[in-house]
Amino acid sequence: MDDELWQTTAVGGALRFPDPLGRRDRSGRVIPHDFVVLDDHAADLTSVEEGRARLWPEVAQVFAEAYESPIPPAPLP
Repeated sequence: MDDELWQTTAVGGALRFPDPLGRRDRSGRVIPHDFVVLDDHAADLTSVEEGRARLWPEVAQVFAEAYESPIPPAPLP
């Protein structure tokens, strides 16, 4: 598995990068973040760096709250 990836498709792309703050899971592995980016959100992305700069600020707080919580997040409906 690649640590970082930006792969385009006909309708968007796939983005993967390691946790920007270097946070690790209980086994000591750096946590990867995977995104499916569709339509207009993917139109001008050309690299992992651009994707990280644009998407991470939108999810950083939610992830931080889940990471710091002693209770795992509930599954999405």
